Amino acid sequence: MKELKVDIDELVDIMENNSADYDHFHYLDQETGEILFVMADVQNLVDENVQEGIDGLPEWQKDQVEDAKRISSDEEGRYLHIPRIESHDAYRFMDDFANDVESDELREKLQIALDGQGAFRLFKNVLYEYPAEQAKWFRYHNERVKREVIDWLLSNSIKPK
Repeated sequence: MKELKVDIDELVDIMENNSADYDHFHYLDQETGEILFVMADVQNLVDENVQEGIDGLPEWQKDQVEDAKRISSDEEGRYLHIPRIESHDAYRFMDDFANDVESDELREKLQIALDGQGAFRLFKNVLYEYPAEQAKWFRYHNERVKREVIDWLLSNSIKPK
């Protein structure tokens, strides 16, 4: 197990908010703890070695070319793709929270919200009416995502410093 200084809060944000359409990627440099951000179109141009496409990139994307090249040429597995929290995991977090709510009335409302289409929005709408419980949810959710980040690091033989 390798000890590595990583920004847990940044990893939480990335895993929670990483785009589901995969228009960009985040990677963890397992030697430095640095997090790299690369747009998918930049990575594709580098992977396919399309120099005129690379030359035509806007300045803000040209900065990503070197990172994309390092990732593409990585044969030792130095760069670890950072996954996102999948919707079924996020749903499980809500379900676990709802089951632990002390108020029978609120627990029932949350369980009804989770049973069907639009569960994520309905769950948040119910909590909006209960500000104290909503604050508990935000703390609970953040801790669950943080636990997922740490578990992911440990599963990749990284012990966060």
